[in-house]
Amino acid sequence: MTGYTEHSDCGTDMATLYKRYYGRVVAFIDCVIHDRDEANSLAQDIFLKLLENKGVLDHVANVDTYLYVVSRNKALAYLRRKLKVSEVECEEEDYSPEDLALFKELSELLAKVINRMPAQRRRIFLMSRDEGLSYQEIADILSISRRTVETQIYLAMQEIRKAMFVFLLFLLYLTK
Repeated sequence: MTGYTEHSDCGTDMATLYKRYYGRVVAFIDCVIHDRDEANSLAQDIFLKLLENKGVLDHVANVDTYLYVVSRNKALAYLRRKLKVSEVECEEEDYSPEDLALFKELSELLAKVINRMPAQRRRIFLMSRDEGLSYQEIADILSISRRTVETQIYLAMQEIRKAMFVFLLFLLYLTK
């Protein structure tokens, strides 16, 4: 149950991976969120993401650890979303259409900046922010040093800050 071997046919590998781990992932998520149907849905999301991003497992030293961490983070994110749904619905009513449009533009800018990052930096940044992995977990999964993870996150944040600064300067210019 440790390690993932790359074969010439990725479809076969994903099918094997799915058969081997899907039940465990569902059971683990169900233990956290106590909703079997949602656990199935979240597990499917995890495996779909793996299928879409086939290369992510190329850098994983231990599939068990990776799937455990991703499953845990997916379950916790679900619980956070579930708790905040009514809160967010109320908050959206407090914002003007201009505020919502600005938020949308900022979100699109952030997505563009992230997509322009070098592949390794983007992967590390997304593992940290989207999957909620710690620097050490990322380092272990990718078999790199924690310092490399820290440096890549720092550089990613620098790129984001720079883009946001330019965007805010542009907004200030428009409001004059």
